Amino acid sequence: ICRSAAKARLISAMDFFNRLKPEHLQSFWYFASKFNFALIGTFAGLCFVTSVSQEEAEFYQRRLQEYRWTLRVSNKSAEFLEIASGILESAVGALLKAADNIDSRRSTFPMFQQIPEHDAFTDAFLSEAEHDPFDTAMEI
Repeated sequence: ICRSAAKARLISAMDFFNRLKPEHLQSFWYFASKFNFALIGTFAGLCFVTSVSQEEAEFYQRRLQEYRWTLRVSNKSAEFLEIASGILESAVGALLKAADNIDSRRSTFPMFQQIPEHDAFTDAFLSEAEHDPFDTAMEI
């Protein structure tokens, strides 16, 4: 039930973002908005690395790729989305690296026994995150 609820919330948040038009993005947004938009993608990444089946992993992988693309295209209308995109790249890169560390301990954590193995998406994402100009400590 929790995973299906998480999937529904993720789809709802991504659909909200997809419905935003350039005039919406050029409106006033609070300073925390860039973090909130990055959080949507980070949640998709978390769902991806904790997927319990290959089919579920592929679903989250596709949704994350679509969201990353939409975020990048939309940042032409709003500069803060470029920052959100950088934050997302760093966060999901960290999630994927953490999932790799857990791979060696799969037998200890039953929930992680079905994490999908490395694929081209993970390798590409990790290489992008390593060279990301936004991969710096955030000042709060």
